[in-house]
This record gives sequence, structure tokens and C-alpha cells, in this order.
Amino acid sequence: MGILEVLDKLVGVRHGKKAKSHKLKWKIPEVRYTAPIADSDKAVYALEKDLKARFTGGGEYVEAVHAKPFGNGVYAYMLVRTDKQTEKETIISEAYMLQEEEFLGFDVSSAPQIEDNLESLGYQYAFSRDYRVWSFKHVNLPVVVFDVKDLGELVEVALPATNIDSQRERDEKLAMALFKKLGINEKDLIPVDTVTLQLLTMQDKEKNGKR
Repeated sequence: MGILEVLDKLVGVRHGKKAKSHKLKWKIPEVRYTAPIADSDKAVYALEKDLKARFTGGGEYVEAVHAKPFGNGVYAYMLVRTDKQTEKETIISEAYMLQEEEFLGFDVSSAPQIEDNLESLGYQYAFSRDYRVWSFKHVNLPVVVFDVKDLGELVEVALPATNIDSQRERDEKLAMALFKKLGINEKDLIPVDTVTLQLLTMQDKEKNGKR
């Protein structure tokens, strides 16, 4: 047996044959986990220095949140976001919990026109929020640190939608390990995004206030 054949066999033994991943017919939808943190600056430092997460952007924003309920605590959002530094206005669609995709059906031009069109699509103004944000990518997971006025400091981790169940398991383990390294207990995780968390918190306060 020649040396090339021996090396080829050794490599095959070391790496092994990869099991074929079964691709699901329907995607497992994106999932987000949010957790309160004591200090957003320390969390940002830990992500950059300890976890070697890649910084992808950030800033300070004021945002008008327009919500469309779909039942069972599921909402789609249109966020009219204004950058505090540049005053540039951007429209963000947030509908990760929905299986179907919804098209806007109008041109983005000016805020008054946009908001009128949002109402015709079933979106109602819910609240405004004022926050700082730092966005990262840790392996394949989007990680976002927030400092939200009247809500608090939080970290949000997204598990991307996937057609492969083993990939979701890997993402889940990676996310739990990340939270642990940030000093966050698994029991403190809230399986929802920060916008929905703020909306539900406000609704709960309003409900308790009426009692």
C-alpha cells in the first residue's frame, strides 16, 4: 500500500463519514431569547473580548412601534426608526414569529404617508421607545445588547430559522453556552424579543393599573 493510500485511510478514519442531515419540509421558525442584564457596557465588553463576537453595528435610536396582532401573543411589527445622531429615518419589518411572509405593498417615502399605509394593512401605533443598541454575530447567532429607557438593559440572542433539526439543536446549545458565559442563568431567559417584551410589560402595567 502506497503512502498516499495510507494517508487517505487515516484521514478517513479521523474525520469519519458525515451523517446525511435530513432536511425538513417546513422550516423550524426563528426563535429569540431575551434576558435582563446588570450592565450593558460589561456585556458588550464580554462579547468582544471574551467571546470574540464580531461587532456588526449599533447606535442610539428613537422608534415608533406599530403592531399587528396574530393571536397567542404573536405580533408583527413595523418600526419607524430614527437615528438620534443623523436623524435618518428607516422602516424595519419584524415578523420573525410568523410562518408566512407579508409584503408591504407600498413605497417607503415619508413618515406620515408610511404610517397611513401601515394602518390600512392592520398595523396600529403601539408605543415609542428610546434605546441604545450594540449588535454582534457569535458564530452564526445574532446577539444584540439593548439599553432601553423605561425597560432596562437586556441581551437578545436569535436562533435562525432552519430546515435541519440537528442545526437547531446545535444553535440552542451554542446560545445556552453564550448566556452562561455572560453570567445569565437559563431560568432567567424569556423566549421573546425585546419589542414584544416591552409591549407585554406595558400591557400588564396598564391592566394592573385598572384593577
